[in-house]
Amino acid sequence: MKKIALPQLIPQNICLKCDICCRFSEEFSHWAPYILKEEIADFSSEKIFPFFIKSYGINLNLKKEKDLFICPFFDLSHHRCSLYPLRPFDCQLYPFVLFYNQTYTGVVLGIDLQCPYLREIEREYLLNFALKLKEILEETSTLEMIYQNPGIIMSPHPNFQPLILWDKLNKIIFGKNLGLKIISLEDREIFKQFFMKKNITFSYAFEYLYAWKDIAYLLWKIIDKELLVFWKQKDDFFLLLSPGDALSLPVLSFIKNFLGKEIIIKNIGEEYLNFFKKNNWELKSEGQEYIYECEKIATLEGKDLKSRRWQSNYFYKHCLPRVRELKNEDIAECLELYVNWAEEKRRKNRPPYYFMLIEDNFFAQRRLLIDYVKLNLAGIVIEVEGKIVGYSFGYPLNEEEFCIFSEITNLKFKGITPYIFQEFCRKLKNYKFINAMDDAGLENLRRIKCAYAPLRIRRLYSAKYIQGEGFC
Repeated sequence: MKKIALPQLIPQNICLKCDICCRFSEEFSHWAPYILKEEIADFSSEKIFPFFIKSYGINLNLKKEKDLFICPFFDLSHHRCSLYPLRPFDCQLYPFVLFYNQTYTGVVLGIDLQCPYLREIEREYLLNFALKLKEILEETSTLEMIYQNPGIIMSPHPNFQPLILWDKLNKIIFGKNLGLKIISLEDREIFKQFFMKKNITFSYAFEYLYAWKDIAYLLWKIIDKELLVFWKQKDDFFLLLSPGDALSLPVLSFIKNFLGKEIIIKNIGEEYLNFFKKNNWELKSEGQEYIYECEKIATLEGKDLKSRRWQSNYFYKHCLPRVRELKNEDIAECLELYVNWAEEKRRKNRPPYYFMLIEDNFFAQRRLLIDYVKLNLAGIVIEVEGKIVGYSFGYPLNEEEFCIFSEITNLKFKGITPYIFQEFCRKLKNYKFINAMDDAGLENLRRIKCAYAPLRIRRLYSAKYIQGEGFC
């Protein structure tokens, strides 16, 4: 990409004296420098982000230095950036930041008051500088680049002072002024109240939706007592969850107004198909969701699970694993295991779509692990000789059903996959059913999920309609 050169508010001699920038108190700090998708090729290294990151921007992996975590390009002894002329867009922008307003209904260009130099600058000067910066950023290609990188837009923070509500960027993200919001942790209880009324699938869970916030814009609004959640990412734009077995006129009108000519609705269960068939929507199968009896997986009893039981016992006998609860401090080791797992998968002959899923899923797992405690997730890790060789975690869908969102293992250990599935189900004995999500349309994954003798398989569909062709 053509390197962007932004004007700098703070003189270099001031920056060199600062003891705040480039240092962080947490390993997975949301303040860590963000590398745009367009900058990935300039910073390609497994030490700063996983090898498979190609389609999205991402925060750099920070380096442990005494009691701090620092940017991998920061020379702590000399207080200097080792690649200052090539520093990423995010670093050039600072102390200006892009963030959502308090209601998550708009993007603001503002400043981070943690920068000590800002105390010496008058607000009017800051505002004028911000207007100049905004004018530069509104060059068509740069504005589009920012939109293509949802992760660079931060959540509101007490240290953020808003300067400009960015109308052009907001129009691209939110469309017309329809009162939509970006999903945030604060929305969790609202979503749960709505989803309690549904014949729930794995996608009708706040945790599932929230997991994708770093790579897509998850927009939502309540219309006619229905919770509408839209997915907006690059060229993908659709209603993520079906409102049910009928679309009321207010709901239908809003969807038509927001989505435009091509209307796509995903995650439609078989029980909701009648409306779409009756009104001539184009239906497409989008995979299957797998439901298991928790007790049956916990014991792996029966002829149909004989081979899985043998594999699980083999791993236990030969590896003497330790099973314990997944904790917040396990994040780094779990994500390292994911990268190693992805490397192992890369050696096999898989379709390109499969590797896109690996990349997408990394961001989802990373987000849920970072907010593991806040989301009150449940999970386990498997240790062999003190090292994590497998982890699995998820969330309850209701009082009877638990959804396993992730299961990642070191594939060099024979029998580890059925073992971790069995052990997690043992820990989940208070639930009657286990939801193992879908197969993403992958034949190999379908075979693996079917090998555990699911209690039932629920088909999922998408529906498409082109407005202007006899639309109901």
